[in-house]
Amino acid sequence: MLRYRFDLVANNTGGAVAQILAAHLSERLSTLTLTNCDTEGNTPPTLFKPVAMAARLRLLAKPAPRIAASRGLMLRGLTAGYRHPGRLPHEVADAYYSPVFGTPESSRAFARLAAAISSADLAAVRPQLAQLKVPTLIGWGTGDLFFPPQVGSPPS
Repeated sequence: MLRYRFDLVANNTGGAVAQILAAHLSERLSTLTLTNCDTEGNTPPTLFKPVAMAARLRLLAKPAPRIAASRGLMLRGLTAGYRHPGRLPHEVADAYYSPVFGTPESSRAFARLAAAISSADLAAVRPQLAQLKVPTLIGWGTGDLFFPPQVGSPPS
């Protein structure tokens, strides 16, 4: 069976998922690139903890269709990530929220992920990540409220 190699690029909570994936499928990776994302000790990030708690209490999936249907709620959710969310073209907000809240199934999948992910998941794969032999790039923006630069540094 032919096994393809791939480049893995991720940010935000996808970065936590990517780190776990890289630890378990390192032989399939060509490169790994992470930008402002969940890290060991910052999963979920402080500003996202209320969302994770709502997901654990099964309070998140139910309002998801209302969030997806309301541009105002969507833009309010983007205030931490964009300096001027009200200036975003509708297509950008839709592209951000539709994959997550566009269907009941995607809303439930997001709620499951938000409820489940933890720093323990990243601590568990630290030994494998330390042995990773593929070229890895970590690029960190300095203005991210969820993932400030200090959380992009490797644990000591």
